[in-house]
Amino acid sequence: MRGRDEYTAGRRLPLHVRALKHTFPVAVVVILSAGFVACTGDEPGGDPGVDTDTGAETDAGDERELIFVPITLDEAQVSMTEVVFVPGTDDEVLLLNLSGDVTHARTDGAVLGSFHLSDVHARLDCGLLSGAFDPDFADNGYVYFSYCTSDTASGVYRYDFDRDDLSAIDATAVEIIAAEEPAASQPWHNVGAIGFDGEGNLWAPFGEKTVGANSQDTDNFLGALVRVIPSRVPGLGGYEAAADNPFVAGGGDPAIYAYGLRSPWRAALDPFGNYWIGDVGADRYEEVNWVSRPGQNLGWATHEGPCDGSCGSTTPPVAGYTHGDDDDIFFDDPDVVPAGPRSVWVSDAYPAGGDGPYEGRLDNTILWGEFCMGFVRAISFDAQGVVADRHAAHAEHISSVRLGPDGYLYATSFGQCETRDLASPPPSNLYRLELAE
Repeated sequence: MRGRDEYTAGRRLPLHVRALKHTFPVAVVVILSAGFVACTGDEPGGDPGVDTDTGAETDAGDERELIFVPITLDEAQVSMTEVVFVPGTDDEVLLLNLSGDVTHARTDGAVLGSFHLSDVHARLDCGLLSGAFDPDFADNGYVYFSYCTSDTASGVYRYDFDRDDLSAIDATAVEIIAAEEPAASQPWHNVGAIGFDGEGNLWAPFGEKTVGANSQDTDNFLGALVRVIPSRVPGLGGYEAAADNPFVAGGGDPAIYAYGLRSPWRAALDPFGNYWIGDVGADRYEEVNWVSRPGQNLGWATHEGPCDGSCGSTTPPVAGYTHGDDDDIFFDDPDVVPAGPRSVWVSDAYPAGGDGPYEGRLDNTILWGEFCMGFVRAISFDAQGVVADRHAAHAEHISSVRLGPDGYLYATSFGQCETRDLASPPPSNLYRLELAE
């Protein structure tokens, strides 16, 4: 692997780095305009303009600095996959670990306790990946986690969260929605995020478990964004499909909202009701997909990245980058680290309005980036999608960027680029994103 000095001003040198098979989806200074993790594949600028791959407007804009400020935790964390905020508190979080360990902490670094989810199967990209609290948590006390239960199966599971007895949480598990692919060649392409919409529906993008045909098969929800009403009956799991899903009346699995995903790593619901999904590519392209209506086909495995010629009934990505050596996006970041592995991620959507800590500079913005190479970009959006896409930061091994109740974004880092060897799990970090003075 070559060093950063190969990316010198005015020169675009080929990386010539062989793509590795397994990747999962630092104080860091971020340049901001006002305006795991997963598998990379089964085989080994700043000037205003237009991205030639996606057609999205790019704009260096009025640059501002944002800093990822490390938070020193009372207890060191390893292989963190996500930070989840506890409702009804200003500063309590759950820190998720790939192994199934969960740390209850505060954003000042104090650790309040921990528990372990015994049903989690952790191997390579499989493990505990995401969490979300029920919108009615104050009444029902429910928290949901997405994780693998074997190399071939993953899903979403509900627990009773008792902050006064963390050891009791593990025994309360019920299955909400899960799927298995017996033909899965590796434990890759799982449930990369979970969340709730304004109607209380649970949404979750499922990977296709290495079988590309699943993504175009609407009779199952592998390779699809699902949207369901989870059971909220004590001790009882299961779900009902959201009433306005496209296949409720027939023609496909009623849980599906959109399909054509490969290996979704993080997703977000924006204030306009649209979804943003980072979909990790195979051999050619890392995608940021935008879902604005039910029934959209995002293309995999018919297309990877922008369509060559007609897209037919599929929707191309709104942003992304190639697996080649000379994508313009790489050269927008002077600190990019050449790497064979590629794995895209997206942040929570930051809403507009109010007197937040970013002084309006992040209004209607979503961050997205490259897990291994380290570049971070910012998409400004409106109800119709992308307004501008620009270089924003450099931060390696980012596994989640979530919006806290205090208006700050918080990030976790996984600690390394690959999940192949976790015999000695990498140390992880928690950050708060702040404006530089």
